[in-house]
Amino acid sequence: MRILWVKAGGLVPPDTGGKIRSYSILQQLAKRHEVTLFTFYRKYDGDRHSELAHLFHRVVCVPLPLPASRTFSEVALYVRNLLTLQPYSVAKFCQPLVSGEVRDLL
Repeated sequence: MRILWVKAGGLVPPDTGGKIRSYSILQQLAKRHEVTLFTFYRKYDGDRHSELAHLFHRVVCVPLPLPASRTFSEVALYVRNLLTLQPYSVAKFCQPLVSGEVRDLL
């Protein structure tokens, strides 16, 4: 079976519940299936997502130029988003680059 796993917020390091759960499930699925991981996340120094290439059939990473958590820039984006109908976590990551990559993978 071919599986496309879409993970917002990145997968490594597996330091939160969602990342740990996704990482564990993906490891098991990859033993018997062709898994493509598509992940998008805030760009940061020391990004280790490329190290996942040996675990999965394909890894597609999209580091986004988002402001750091709890900074003035992020608060400004949050306040601006209050005028829309989208939840902030959706609006933050749903960028044309991300949706274009998903369309290409499908």
